[in-house]
Amino acid sequence: MISLKEKLIMKTLYHKFNNQLPQLETEISYKRGNRYLFFVFYTLQATSDKLVSYDLIKNGNEFIFTFEVGKDKHHLKLETKENYKSYYFVSINDDLDVNEFVQIEPKLINE
Repeated sequence: MISLKEKLIMKTLYHKFNNQLPQLETEISYKRGNRYLFFVFYTLQATSDKLVSYDLIKNGNEFIFTFEVGKDKHHLKLETKENYKSYYFVSINDDLDVNEFVQIEPKLINE
């Protein structure tokens, strides 16, 4: 099985060379039988603006992740029936460096 780190590096390179940056995606990682959900943002520049705010809302089987970088707003809606042990936000620049790595707690609605 390919490691999460290798997958993130390969996807960063793919997005970079196919001019598809910035890009917001999800990745799932497994460790000792536990599932972890990562919201991954591939940035356009190595010297990007600082993360202003981010939010994760869980409504039943739906996750809504939003964040702002400078004046740009990004959001991702994901529907899943899987349970995850932890949730993370990761920001990776086009030099393959991690800008942000933050564990986030979802705000629960209608649970």
